[in-house]
Amino acid sequence: MKRRWIIGLVVLVLVAGATALLASRPIANLVDPAANARRDNRPRFGPDESRPTGQTHVGKTREELISELGEPTREGPWQIGMPSQEVFDKYKGLRTLEWEWESGKFLASVHPVDGLWVCFNSYWVPKGWVLD
Repeated sequence: MKRRWIIGLVVLVLVAGATALLASRPIANLVDPAANARRDNRPRFGPDESRPTGQTHVGKTREELISELGEPTREGPWQIGMPSQEVFDKYKGLRTLEWEWESGKFLASVHPVDGLWVCFNSYWVPKGWVLD
């Protein structure tokens, strides 16, 4: 009797753990990690888009970014996250382009280099996440 009770408790703990794991990530992404990208009609930003992914587009020009992602949703003179003043000093005139989809947003910070705007920082940010 005691052995059955212990086995039942172990099974319950395992089921609860598996349920918590599945609930922490969208089911569609567990089955098909590219499901959100296809649904949003956008490129993938990494193998696991359930977490922020950085630096995927560093070195690309503004024109290359727009060619790949379309016109940005927003653009302005802000940086990604909460940078130090050193970032603004190093990348004079920086601008951040932002693309937004149902499953998240992509940000790319660019600065002028020899007449071109070049990306020096980029992040995929899934819905519900905040970069600081």
